[in-house]
Amino acid sequence: MRDLVEAYRRSPAWTERRESKRKDEPRIAYWIDSLGGLPITDITTALIARHRDDLSRRFAASTVAGYLAALSAIYKAAGEHYDGVANPVKVRRPRNRLVRLRYLSDAEFERLIDAAGGVSDRLLAMVLAALSCGARCSELMSIRWQDLDLERGTAVLRPDDAKTGHLRTLRFRGAALEALRQLPRISVWLWGGGTRPPAWPRKQWDEARAAAALEDFRWHDLRHTSATWLAMQGAGGPEVQMHLGHRSLAITNKYVHLAAGQRSDIGPMLVPRYY
Repeated sequence: MRDLVEAYRRSPAWTERRESKRKDEPRIAYWIDSLGGLPITDITTALIARHRDDLSRRFAASTVAGYLAALSAIYKAAGEHYDGVANPVKVRRPRNRLVRLRYLSDAEFERLIDAAGGVSDRLLAMVLAALSCGARCSELMSIRWQDLDLERGTAVLRPDDAKTGHLRTLRFRGAALEALRQLPRISVWLWGGGTRPPAWPRKQWDEARAAAALEDFRWHDLRHTSATWLAMQGAGGPEVQMHLGHRSLAITNKYVHLAAGQRSDIGPMLVPRYY
């Protein structure tokens, strides 16, 4: 598998995927970690399907499809360098569930924060930051120190790093901002990572989620929680849309409807209002 990845990175296909490289890095790291020690002949369609099902329990269908597409691209590029390498990524892509909006209760938040802090200060800061600013995982991982203003509690998300391709400002407050201020500046990237964006800490997240006894909860649900907490403060659709960076207000309205009549004591201390 590692040889296939190196062949992929030397191929024109990797050069052409300029916009997708940042998203592909953690996906490729996942496949190397999961399949790197196996002979090519042992990497079968059935094995890929089991990984697809495992990923589907933790990520949205579109994210899982991205993981499968990255692996398929590796095999396609490797096939130009190695004879007889068949592409095993012939599994059915997952479909988005029509309704899924999971968010943290205040009690679950307390358990998660205790568990994340027990794993590492870095993971705790990442969880708090995600809850405060509502950014997607890939967007959060792309933040550089030079993009962050710790006095104002803002970070500039560059167009190349935002899913929508537009410049966006992320906002942090309360415990999230304090956690960011405590992070060591060990690289260009906010979360560390040396010369390239750091990989999302999947194993540490799974450990914290299990310790907090969170059922049916994915990292992306931190984004759902942030938006729902903002709506619980009385924010309307346009404000929640700005917070999440959605293109369409229709996508945002589900959070406002869900939050009607609900309240959280944690939300106002962590998620900033825009107006």
